[in-house]
Amino acid sequence: MIEDRLEKLMEMQLKHPDDPFFPYGIALEHQNSGNKSLAAELFFKITLDFPEYLPTFHQLGMLLNDLGRRDDSISILRQGKELAIVQKENKTYREINAYLEELLDEDY
Repeated sequence: MIEDRLEKLMEMQLKHPDDPFFPYGIALEHQNSGNKSLAAELFFKITLDFPEYLPTFHQLGMLLNDLGRRDDSISILRQGKELAIVQKENKTYREINAYLEELLDEDY
């Protein structure tokens, strides 16, 4: 079933290469299937190819923390927070900020 979704997403990505939703969906499918390292690589690529695609920063930040890469997680989340401000995405800002504050509170 995951392979079917991945195949469909990859087909759609070929048809719509300028749409960040499809690579984002592919990365999510890999993450959900347990291939977290590949998912992180794909999310990083999306931040380069589609630097304005805000959902990537939140998802990647959480994933990096899950992978034990806390400092990278904090960096990505801070970038996402700034992007959310620029895009006036208050809900996403609050979500990213809450997760970021939780990570930063772990220092105490």
